[in-house]
Amino acid sequence: MQRFADYLQQMAAQSQVLIVTHNPITTAVARQWLGVSMTGGVSRIVPYTPPESLLGNGVDAARAAIVDSREPSAR
Repeated sequence: MQRFADYLQQMAAQSQVLIVTHNPITTAVARQWLGVSMTGGVSRIVPYTPPESLLGNGVDAARAAIVDSREPSAR
């Protein structure tokens, strides 16, 4: 999975990449997350940009754990 995350970072340096996933390792290297929430039959986009302190080279295990704990359906 780390190789895939490294590959995504290389691709993102030259183009935009959109991945649909709940995998905590993949989300740990994302510079922005977009969630979709539905209330009353109306979908809305919920953007999230992680703090710079969480962005780094490679997968940060602590960040992956944070992501995983926020998404119980991912397990």
